[in-house]
Amino acid sequence: MELNNFGAIMKFALECENELASMLEKNPGNYGEFLKQTQKNIKLLERTRRECINEAVLQPISGLRSENYIFQTSEPLAEVISKMASFYNDAAEKLPVDEAKRLFRQIAVKRQI
Repeated sequence: MELNNFGAIMKFALECENELASMLEKNPGNYGEFLKQTQKNIKLLERTRRECINEAVLQPISGLRSENYIFQTSEPLAEVISKMASFYNDAAEKLPVDEAKRLFRQIAVKRQI
């Protein structure tokens, strides 16, 4: 699916973060801090979506497809995190709102393992 607007990108990011949180909650052993960061990312993404939607809703985006970043819960965590970091880096380049770009870049840096 093409992520062709701000809302679609934010929705996809939230879906991925929620899926990762679910994965980590099932196996919190070594990933307690990472789970806390993921939960924080969810809150930041939700707030950014609420605050920035008006100025970004009409600007089209192209060249970003969800298929490139979808992960399976059976994949190793390192691969999941790598895909998510790639998504955040790529999406940051496409987003029309500076605040959202900064947030996506920050999350991408935190997703580097």
